Amino acid sequence: MMNVKISGTKASEFKPHWIKKIFYCLLISGFILGLSGGVIGYNILDGGVCECGLNNSEDACVDCNSTLNDAQCTNVFLNKSITNYNETCIYDYGNFNNKIFDCKGNTISGNISAEDISGIYLFEQSGNTIKNCVIQNFDYGINLYSASGNTLLNNTLNSGTYGIYMYTSADNNLTGNTLNMNLYGIYLESISIVKPSSNNLLRNNSMNNNTYNFNMDGYDISDYYQDIDTSNMVDGKPVYYLTDTTNAEIPGDAGFVGLISCDNITVKDLNLSKNFYGILLMNTTNSKIINNTVHSNEMGIYLENSPENKLVNNTMKGNTFNFNVLGSDVLHYQQDIDTSNTVEGKPIYYRTYNYSAEIPPDAGFVGLVSCKNITVENLNLSKNSQGILIVNTTNSSIFNNTVHSNIFGIFIYSSEDNEMRNNTMFNNLYNFNVVGSEVSYYHHDVDTTNTVDGNPIYYLIGNSSAEIPSNAGFVALISCDNITVENLNIHNNFQGVLLVDTVNTRILNNSL
Repeated sequence: MMNVKISGTKASEFKPHWIKKIFYCLLISGFILGLSGGVIGYNILDGGVCECGLNNSEDACVDCNSTLNDAQCTNVFLNKSITNYNETCIYDYGNFNNKIFDCKGNTISGNISAEDISGIYLFEQSGNTIKNCVIQNFDYGINLYSASGNTLLNNTLNSGTYGIYMYTSADNNLTGNTLNMNLYGIYLESISIVKPSSNNLLRNNSMNNNTYNFNMDGYDISDYYQDIDTSNMVDGKPVYYLTDTTNAEIPGDAGFVGLISCDNITVKDLNLSKNFYGILLMNTTNSKIINNTVHSNEMGIYLENSPENKLVNNTMKGNTFNFNVLGSDVLHYQQDIDTSNTVEGKPIYYRTYNYSAEIPPDAGFVGLVSCKNITVENLNLSKNSQGILIVNTTNSSIFNNTVHSNIFGIFIYSSEDNEMRNNTMFNNLYNFNVVGSEVSYYHHDVDTTNTVDGNPIYYLIGNSSAEIPSNAGFVALISCDNITVENLNIHNNFQGVLLVDTVNTRILNNSL
C-alpha cells in the first residue's frame, strides 16, 4: 500500500516572504543604512558578543537579523522586548550558523492574525542555540525547516498556532522549553523519505493547556526514532516514548504513550488526551491495549505497520479520528480487537477470518480482514481512519451505508469480488479508495448508486468505446479499451482517475 500520512493543520506549506527577504539582503549589503535616522541598531562588544534591539521595537527585528548575520557576532543577546510585530521577526541568513541568540528573558510578540509568520525561523541552518526567549502570538513560535543540529533552550512559547514546529529537521536538542495555550505545543513532522525528522533530543519540556500538547507525524519509521524521556510533561503528566523496548508496562501516570518498534508492551487503565496521538503504535507487535480512555486527541488509538496486538475495553471519544489502523502489508492488519472497544459509544467490529456473517447495525467502525461473504448494511460510520476497511476480503456486500468525516471513507486493499450498492461517502479526506498489487484486486462490482460528495462513482470493468459522463465523482477503468475521460472535476479520493490494465484511453482536460 502506498504510504499516505495524515496530519491535522498542514504546516509544511510555510514559504519565505520574498519581498522582506530582498529587503533584508539590501540592508546587509549596505544599500539601506537603517530605519532610525541611520543609527546602527546593535553594539559589538568583546569576544564576539553583540547586543541588538537598541532601536525602537518595530526596528528591533531588523537590527537583530543584521547582528546575527555579522560574522563578528557569535553570541547575540536581545536588549529589550519586541512587541506587536506583524512579520517574521528573526530570519535565516547565510551567516546564521553556529551562533547563540539569547533573549535574556525578553519577549518577542507578534500578531496571531497574520498567517505564516514566525517569531524565529531557521531554514537549513545548523549549530545555533536559541535560548531564554519568550515568544507569543505568532503562527509559529520557533520554526525549524530542514534545520538540524540546533539547540532550543529554556524558551517560553505562548498563544500561537505552533509553539515549536520542526519540519524535516533532525538531531536538534529541545531542553527546558515551556509551551502554553498554543494550538499545537511541540510538533515534529516529515513527509520526506529523503530528509527525515529523526534523532531529536527532548528533555524537561513542559507542554500545558495547548489544544494538542505533543505532536508528531512522520513519513517513515525513521521519523519516529527520537530520544524523548519522561522528563517531558504534558499537562503535568510524563511522556512515555519507548523505542526498541520489550516486555514492559506503561505506568499509570502517563500523559502520552508512543511505542516504536516495541514488542509485548502493556498499556492499561490510562486516561490520555490533548495530543496528536492518544496511543501510538508504530512497528510494534504483541502488545496489549486494555481499558484506556482516549479522548480529545487528533488521533485516538493509532496502529501503523503493527500486527498481532490485542485491544480490549478501550473507550475512544471526542478525537478527530478515533480508531486508526494502517499498514503496508495484509499482515499488518491482523489484530485481536473485540466489540468491548468503542468509538463515540458504538462498538468496533473488527473481523478476521470470518465467513458468512452480517455486521450489526450499532457499529462505530467496521474492519474486515481475510473475510468472505460478509454483509455491511445500513450503517452510519464516521470519525475514524476508515469508515469501512476491507483487507484481503472477498465476495462481501457493502450496501446502503453513509460514511463521512473519516480519513478514508471506504478503503479496499488486496481484496476481490466485492459488491457495493447505494453507499454515500462525503466529507472524508479520501472518500473512495481501492489499492492492490494485482489486477484481480480491482475486480469489484461497484455501480453508480455509490456516490462521493454527491457525485456518482463510475467503476468500469471490461468496457470499450465509451465516454465517462461529466458528473463523475470517481473514475476507475479496469481492463478497458478506448475510454474517454474528459472535462471532469474530481477531488477527495485516493485516486481521481484509476486505470488498471487499460489501453487506448484518453484523459483530457480534467481537474484532479
